[in-house]
This record gives sequence, C-alpha cells and structure tokens, in this order.
Amino acid sequence: PDAVTTVDGVVYWWGFDGFYIFDGSVRRLECSVQNYAANDLSKGQKEKTFAGLINKYNEIIFLYQSNSSVTGECDSYVKFNRKLGSWDVGLMDRCVWVDQGLFTNPTAYSPTSGTFVHETGSTANGDSLNSYCESAFFDLDTGTEVLLVDQLVPDLVQTGDAYFTLTARGFARGPDTVKGPLTVTSTDKSIYTRIRGRQLKVKISSLTGSFLLGNTRVRIKPDGGR
Repeated sequence: PDAVTTVDGVVYWWGFDGFYIFDGSVRRLECSVQNYAANDLSKGQKEKTFAGLINKYNEIIFLYQSNSSVTGECDSYVKFNRKLGSWDVGLMDRCVWVDQGLFTNPTAYSPTSGTFVHETGSTANGDSLNSYCESAFFDLDTGTEVLLVDQLVPDLVQTGDAYFTLTARGFARGPDTVKGPLTVTSTDKSIYTRIRGRQLKVKISSLTGSFLLGNTRVRIKPDGGR
C-alpha cells in the first residue's frame, strides 16, 4: 500500500506483477530490472515496500526488504529515472524517506544507523565512501562474433583515482573473464588492456574520491567467431 508516489500529477507504483504509471490511463512501465527486483523481494515482507522521490534528479525510489536482509527491514532499492526511462538497483537500509522541501536535502531513516541526509557531499559522513556503478552485460556487436576489447577511453570528472573493471563472456551462461580493477588517474587519456568475449559489462568504482561519469568508450576489434 505504500509503494506508490505522485509527482507532477502522475502516479507511479509497484504492483504485484510489475511497475505501473497513471497519467490519464493506467499502463505498465517497461522495466529492465523487473526479474531481478521480483526475485529479490521478500514476498512475505512486501507490505514494508515504500516509494520515495529524489525530484532533483527526476528519480523515483522503491525501497524494499530483500530475501537476504540481515536486519529484517528494508535494505534494498530499485530506482526509476522518469526523464531517461532508465532503472538501477542497489543496497540501502532505509525505512523512511522524505524528499527535499520540508528539509534542504532528501532525508531518510536507517533502522541500524539513525537519520541520514542524502545528496550532499561525496563522503560517508567524513569517512571515505566506497562507491561504484556497474552495467549489466551487453552484446558486443550482434553477440555472434568473439570480439577483442583492447582500449578504454575514460570520460570522467574525478577526484582521486577511479577504477574500471571489465568482465567478458563468450557465452550467456559464462564463464566470466575479468580484467581489473584498472586504475585511472585524472590525467589518463586512455587505458590499454586485452579481453575477449561476445558480451561485456563495465564497473567503475572509487575508494577515497568521487567521480561523475560521462560517455566512456571502449575500442573493439573482431577476433573470430569461436
């Protein structure tokens, strides 16, 4: 009942079989992480799920208790960017969420660590913030040819070092080949590596600094059809 929110006169909610929108008519949202979220959700605790807004970034966040929760409370989220139509998932133990308005920044309550002010600074309350973002696997070309990735051209605004990890697959069911983490400093124009596969995923992380991700590129060459 709380997995619903309204913004700009449009209603968004997480239903029993997917995510929905009402903007004059009810329709189902295309969701690239639907299966992940549905399988990760603790069905017996689904009524704890609630929705919140990060309106500054056009985001709607659904916080829920996962099957692997160690606190017995909401510990995970699935997030929708209503401007881009994109989805992402992650871990965050929050049981109350209030968007900026009443407060200067979005503010949320953790059942284990108290109250948090979000979207401010780039540290973990003064400590180093281990942050990352990671893509899903995507096909290299049509996914039928084995291709070689031999160069990474980073597009980042960063403080401190950033790290790229490339994971390739020759087949959808693996096995995986991993290269990295590859260190990228603020002066690096390109990073050379060698990894082969039909599919690739990319992870960008930071241990002590921060990064703003732009349009990072990889160089790909044909490497046979095995």
